Amino acid sequence: MRYSAYWVLGPLLFFAAPCWAGEPSPNEVVCTVNGKPVRRWEVEDRMPEAIVKKLAGLQRRLTDMGRSEADAQKTVDGLLLPVFRQTLRVVVKEKLMLQEALRQGMQVSPLLVSETFERQWEALKARDLAGKPGYEERTVRERVYRLLLLRTFRQKPEVGRDEDAWFREALKRSKIEDRDGQPVEMAFFFPNDRPRPTRQVTEVKEPTQP
Repeated sequence: MRYSAYWVLGPLLFFAAPCWAGEPSPNEVVCTVNGKPVRRWEVEDRMPEAIVKKLAGLQRRLTDMGRSEADAQKTVDGLLLPVFRQTLRVVVKEKLMLQEALRQGMQVSPLLVSETFERQWEALKARDLAGKPGYEERTVRERVYRLLLLRTFRQKPEVGRDEDAWFREALKRSKIEDRDGQPVEMAFFFPNDRPRPTRQVTEVKEPTQP
């Protein structure tokens, strides 16, 4: 399922333009991680399939109830927005992990890559997806390698002990920018860190005498 909304990464969150703004390319860059692009399809492909299917069904029901396609799409895009944001956080974290793994010269056994690829390829054949766009042999093999390299990197004690702590430190050392070249703030990746508004005291009452 592709979105018709035009996602733009701001300092803290994504803003969606109306769905009639035109469908962007799957290769659209939504942000960069140390100069390396994160493309829209990378985020969409990692979104939970069950949620995407459920919202696709909602969109059909809305149009069946008489809502215009544009209105139904706008409703679904709004519901998908938080999922897109959370998935992007995961994609950025994994990009940083892969960059660090490569910097450290970490490798994966070619035999393990080959065995894992064969299992994935057979599974794709069973679903009639092998060789189709997005599932070309080279693409699938590269994804398998990245997955195994990530798994190996996550086994490092300093990562596996507290992945979020590692991610925070990695963000401090890294350059994450939106598609306009503006820095992305830490609060986007850890929204729960934002201070809650304090209650303002507007009147102080004197205690009543007994």
